[in-house]
Amino acid sequence: NAVFDGADAVMLSGETANGSFPAEAVQTMAAITKNSEEGVNHLQRVTFIRDFTAKPVSLTESVLCNAVETAQDILAGLIVVITEDGSAAQKASKYRPSVPVLVITESEQVVRHTNSFFAQYAYSVEKFPELGAGLSALLDDAIGYAVVEGLCAPGVEVVVVHGAYGAVADVYPQMELRVAPGMPKQFSTKRDVKKTVSLRSSFISLKHIADKTAPIRKTKILCTMGPKCWSAEGMGKLMDAGLNIARFNFSHGGHADHQEVLDRFRQVAHDKDCCPAVLLDTKGPEI
Repeated sequence: NAVFDGADAVMLSGETANGSFPAEAVQTMAAITKNSEEGVNHLQRVTFIRDFTAKPVSLTESVLCNAVETAQDILAGLIVVITEDGSAAQKASKYRPSVPVLVITESEQVVRHTNSFFAQYAYSVEKFPELGAGLSALLDDAIGYAVVEGLCAPGVEVVVVHGAYGAVADVYPQMELRVAPGMPKQFSTKRDVKKTVSLRSSFISLKHIADKTAPIRKTKILCTMGPKCWSAEGMGKLMDAGLNIARFNFSHGGHADHQEVLDRFRQVAHDKDCCPAVLLDTKGPEI
């Protein structure tokens, strides 16, 4: 139900902090969320969000909303957004796209924050190029990376949003279409949306879920850290299973203890060449 309602992330608490099988719990949650996303009526969702958004909206939000709708209308495989502070990418996530959003950014903070926003996946660069050949080369590299990493199918159309007067799309965005490298794979769901009363109940099937061309998981997974996953090996297993955000519960334990676990977590992430986000759940006042 959280996936159908459009949640950015779902959380595991005792399952990972104190459960007997923390990695298996994350794997199961990842499978449930991915399979549930296949039953979402994306056209209905983006229309609902747009209709209930106060008008007028900003230029950036208008363009990013149209990018999400375009990706749905043409069955694109990916949305690419170049952003400095993450705001443009957040506008895309707001409208719950049916495909992943590849976020190109210079900021390490934005890279980490992509783990907490719906559909976002990061592509880090040292410096944004100027408009022209440099930007075109960057987009080619980023889309090629997305194909290799399984974020986008080969040979499909890609919706790109960059700046009209510079690389970043946060102020004056501009949309264009590109094609991912490789040969496209034909795939048809053989469904008639007009005759389908409820996609949630009739769209999902085992064949559809198991199809390798289906989009990857877009709902993020938040895992509470605890004694069962404090070891470097345990942290590594959670990351491999699908952890996007590590939650540190400051209602239990001292700051020094949490710092020790956090340092170990960051080292494991560095060794695995990934950048999961960290959430500090601070302790509230006691009565």
